[in-house]
Amino acid sequence: MQPYLTKEPTGVQWMVDGKPFLVLGGEVHNSSSSSLSYMEPIWEKLRDLGLNTVLAPIYWELIEPEEGKFDFALLDGLMEGARSHGLHLILLWFATWKNTLSHYVPEWVKTDFARFPRALSADGRILPSVSCLSGECRRLDARAFAQVMAHIRETDRDYTVIGMQVENETGLLDSPRDYRPEATALFESPVPEELAAFLREREGALSPELARHLRPEGLSGNWREAFGLLAEEAFMAYHTARYVGAVAAAGKAEYDIPMFVNAWPAQCPGEPGGVHPSGGPVAAMHDIWRCAAPALDALAADLYLENFAEECAAYTRLPGNPLVIPEGRPDRWFMAHAFYAFAEHGALCYSPFGIEDVGHIQAPPPDAVIQSVFQTFEGRDTSALIRGTYGILRSMSRLICANRGTGKMHGILQGRLMNQMVELSGYYAHISFANFVDRMEIPAGGMILELGENDFLLAGAGYSVRLVPKPETPPHFEYLSIEEGSFVDGQWVCRRRLNGDELHPVLPAEPTLLRVRLFGYR
Repeated sequence: MQPYLTKEPTGVQWMVDGKPFLVLGGEVHNSSSSSLSYMEPIWEKLRDLGLNTVLAPIYWELIEPEEGKFDFALLDGLMEGARSHGLHLILLWFATWKNTLSHYVPEWVKTDFARFPRALSADGRILPSVSCLSGECRRLDARAFAQVMAHIRETDRDYTVIGMQVENETGLLDSPRDYRPEATALFESPVPEELAAFLREREGALSPELARHLRPEGLSGNWREAFGLLAEEAFMAYHTARYVGAVAAAGKAEYDIPMFVNAWPAQCPGEPGGVHPSGGPVAAMHDIWRCAAPALDALAADLYLENFAEECAAYTRLPGNPLVIPEGRPDRWFMAHAFYAFAEHGALCYSPFGIEDVGHIQAPPPDAVIQSVFQTFEGRDTSALIRGTYGILRSMSRLICANRGTGKMHGILQGRLMNQMVELSGYYAHISFANFVDRMEIPAGGMILELGENDFLLAGAGYSVRLVPKPETPPHFEYLSIEEGSFVDGQWVCRRRLNGDELHPVLPAEPTLLRVRLFGYR
């Protein structure tokens, strides 16, 4: 059965082989999957890290090196490599844009500025990005993507490919919008009625940033009259989303599996478009993207910054938009972020970037933002951390999928405070990190899952829990048992029973799964 997303009252499920699936992923570096021989020794390592899914780019320039002539040897080899190692694939379509730049278009596109015009800055500079208003490039990108999806449909009999990312971190850098004459004429024209009507219907439920700037009375006017200071980014979001949405729709017409786009988020509040990619699917532009690109199943985010909890909340604000994180930190924050995303926000996918380099000393990339992220990763072997975290999540995956949106899962993420409080059905759980901060190299975090009224799973590392009964709960309780273990084929298997001096819930400095059972009395 081909993969698909299903929307239920409690949330969205990613269905693989007809069952809810938790994507425990890892994304390889941008160029790794351009060579089958380069990937050959990587597959086994990725399987041994506990991944069930690899996120790997495929490239328009290699699939259609000559216009109208398609070569699927690389795609076939990637599917076989994943399949032979028991892994699934989410493929990233590096086509018109990758990190806003048109570096992966075929040479016959890259060198023909007349047929495939580039965006222009306000001072007339030619930018390294094909204009999102290029109907010809959109048509050919969509044609190539449709060929890819048709080939996957015809050859992927084991459903190794479970999803597609369409383009990569779209938008425009170094300019708030495209200043080509055609773009300026559209910018000064009335806002398209389909968008105006969509936003009027959603008035009161728009993203906070869009709502602050939107002028509903101006929606019958031009972009500046309708969106004020956000006008240029809103304009780019609409036209970029129409472009990407058309590519996705062409692919879905051939093979309808889950498809998403990923955002390069703003690095600080109030940051203008052009500093971050203007027009990309950042949280503030979600309503515009949802209108202009209905073929997409999710608007995802690459989350590296320390405001992880806030960004997760922003990307799940739009009703029906599941949390998908195709790029995350591969460093010591991995464990806390993964547990938190799956538990608190019902994430469908978590995937650290540069996964094949885990365990190796690596020089940081030249990009200043990413460099600051990778400095904590350089020289550290986080293999055991990833393996341990994914091992627990794989063990719990059925329960996590079954409890999405029920209010029975609670994420824990260490912040500036040494204590947190989590409200459970019958108890308040006071979380303390204070005893671990000085001697732990990884930030504390994890999750609590309520199996029953007095039956809890605690996962993660670096925190302790003190339970306090709610007024409606019997005021006294004792622990029946605290067990360390895992689930095997859906059944709890105890590794050791902690009913001696360890008789209180403490998650040590490495990823651990505890089952805590209580009984209450008056």
